[in-house]
Amino acid sequence: MGAFFGFVFGLWMVGAVVSSPYFWAKRTDRSQAPIARRFTALGYGLGWPYFLFQFFAGKQQAVSAKAGMSAAEQRILGGAPINVPPATQSPAAQPQPQAPIQNPFDNL
Repeated sequence: MGAFFGFVFGLWMVGAVVSSPYFWAKRTDRSQAPIARRFTALGYGLGWPYFLFQFFAGKQQAVSAKAGMSAAEQRILGGAPINVPPATQSPAAQPQPQAPIQNPFDNL
């Protein structure tokens, strides 16, 4: 059991050492003192599993947001879904023409 936890801890530390230069370049402010930048990058580096999870969760959210936008476009624009040919579309799904808008001041 100790070997397993040692392996996990070692993998976490190797990830921190390898990822800290990336965080030093991308996430730290260049106006800070060099030692402050190193400690900030090391702090980000120790949290690399969290940032890796956020990266992949963000991709999933982007895909679901794109699907949501596509569904909203279909609701707003109406008509058949993109994958359905127009011949198989039901008559109820066809948009109905609307009556012209009347001027409310014509009745005065």
